[in-house]
Amino acid sequence: MRLKINKNLLILLFPIITLLLVLSSQKASAATCTWSGGSTAWALDSNWSCGHTPIAEDDVGLH
Repeated sequence: MRLKINKNLLILLFPIITLLLVLSSQKASAATCTWSGGSTAWALDSNWSCGHTPIAEDDVGLH
């Protein structure tokens, strides 16, 4: 017995499934950044534990 597959349905589902696989395979790029002080220059990369000034996706901690 052969399985009948609707060609139009396959054409519709292929890009959707491909997109879902690509999006689900990406790793999160957020870092946890803690203020390590040194000076009051918030924009100085060396004052953050993550090595860069935090961006919107980062978790920030002030101690």
